[in-house]
Amino acid sequence: MRSQIVKILMDVEVSKSYSNIALRKNLRGSSLTTKERAYVTEVVYGTIEKKYLIDYIINKVSKIKVKKMSNYVKIIIRIATYELVFMNTKSYAVINEAVNLCKKYDRKSFRFVNGVLRNIMRQYPDILLDLEAETGISALRTRYSVSEDIVKLWMDEYGEKRAEEILKSLSNRAKTYVRINSLAKVPKEYEGMDIVSFVESEFEKSGIEYERLDYPKNVYRVKKTGNFEELEIFKDGFITVQDVSSMVPVMMLNPKEGDSLIDVCAAPGGKSVLASEMMENIGHISAFDIYDHKLDLIKSYSKRMGITIIDAKIQDAMTYNKELKEKFDRAIVDVPCSGFGIIRRKPEIRYKSLKEIEDLPGIQIEILENVSKYLKVGGEMVYSTCTLNPRENREVVELFLKRNQGFEIVDISDDIDLESLGAETENSMVTIMPDLKGYDGFFAVKLKKLQ
Repeated sequence: MRSQIVKILMDVEVSKSYSNIALRKNLRGSSLTTKERAYVTEVVYGTIEKKYLIDYIINKVSKIKVKKMSNYVKIIIRIATYELVFMNTKSYAVINEAVNLCKKYDRKSFRFVNGVLRNIMRQYPDILLDLEAETGISALRTRYSVSEDIVKLWMDEYGEKRAEEILKSLSNRAKTYVRINSLAKVPKEYEGMDIVSFVESEFEKSGIEYERLDYPKNVYRVKKTGNFEELEIFKDGFITVQDVSSMVPVMMLNPKEGDSLIDVCAAPGGKSVLASEMMENIGHISAFDIYDHKLDLIKSYSKRMGITIIDAKIQDAMTYNKELKEKFDRAIVDVPCSGFGIIRRKPEIRYKSLKEIEDLPGIQIEILENVSKYLKVGGEMVYSTCTLNPRENREVVELFLKRNQGFEIVDISDDIDLESLGAETENSMVTIMPDLKGYDGFFAVKLKKLQ
């Protein structure tokens, strides 16, 4: 089992694979049990998510620093450190397994690995206690394992205290949210039972712990057991998994029956599907993306949920298509972004520098301006990102409005319960703050075409 973890983390560290892809590739066809797969997944994601903190602990007790270690030794010690410090794994078993792994992959270093891990086992509580007392960019970078650029960005925007609250929230494991398909009807054998009671009874049969949110309607926070997507109520389209923040742009857009709507970066299809439900599956949605496999995701999602009004096609959002000029009543413009609001879902994002994302605002404004031309006069669009970065959010919108004076921001504060969403507003631009309700960080603004 731990050999699998080493292979996956080598893929991530050396081959620069994404963790989810490396996990899927290495676990496909493996003989591991469901419990073992869950353990592998936990250790892989945890080791990546806490990499800076783990390396800090190792460097405190090791004469050879992490950057000087061979890849195999470094990964084996990181894995064991995560298990020792952050999991309830028996220390002797962890150290013994790490030594055996080292004998397999880098035999000459097994005594060194044994010594470092025994030091960590004894000293890590004091190391963490000392770190907790430190302040400033370097301390937050280490404590929450994110790039200095992200720490500085949020300290500049929110101040050090608030920045730490955001980092703390995004260091917690992402919760799973499920919403009921508003178009679904209860099976004939359950006739007389409403859809909410039916779904909740199915949760209980499957041993799933759930809590219904007060807002949005018919949305649940659930504790997964096994593979959630194997549940019959999921496969039959009664429910779907979607973070609350991801629902908000569609809620803000508020599409109606009979609308024509465009979703320009639509895969995997969650926002298009929610819009279809709000439209009672009456009207038309053009869902665009740039790869066939992404269109397949949209199509299979639509089919599972019983949606028939989504037309998924190849279309590059950065290329203006004159045939779409003024064709649509509404538009979803959820653009590619840095993803700083969802770092707990995609751990590699934690370590991005601002240099890596400096081209994104140019891409975002180009997409927004293209889509604005597809709207009819009087039409509305929502621009959204899953990041907390003013350059990709507020500044893109301000630049768009400066260049396109035929648009105005629509105030949605009376239409949506922003407080329940943990949202803050600035000039009617909405930011969902992860430290308030624990949802993903998200930005959205509604724009109307006046002329």
